[in-house]
Amino acid sequence: MALPIESRIRDLLSEFLARSGGDVTGVVLSRGDGLPVAYVLPTGDPKLVSAMWALAAGSLKRLGEELKIGSSRYAILTYEHKNLIVYRVKDLYLLALANPNANLGLILLEMERLQTKISEII
Repeated sequence: MALPIESRIRDLLSEFLARSGGDVTGVVLSRGDGLPVAYVLPTGDPKLVSAMWALAAGSLKRLGEELKIGSSRYAILTYEHKNLIVYRVKDLYLLALANPNANLGLILLEMERLQTKISEII
């Protein structure tokens, strides 16, 4: 019997974390309306993270429209203690917390691969 979609996605997220070699410490797959689909997040509330990202995504969408530059594909936000990398997966958002000195290029490559795998499921 096949696993439910949420379990299959959570397995993919766990695999992504393992492949990051410790550079990525948490990941959330969030719907555009602010609800989490699946997550592996040791710190923070995934429901709040998803809801807050929906607010930010709305502002970024509006900014892209105003500047007539289209939709965003990914974003890297650098905070004092972590990086937040957000990658769009169809109408979902993949949010990854990465260490400050992480190899962002490698993480983006892995996120692109993860996006393809998730797209095959949803």
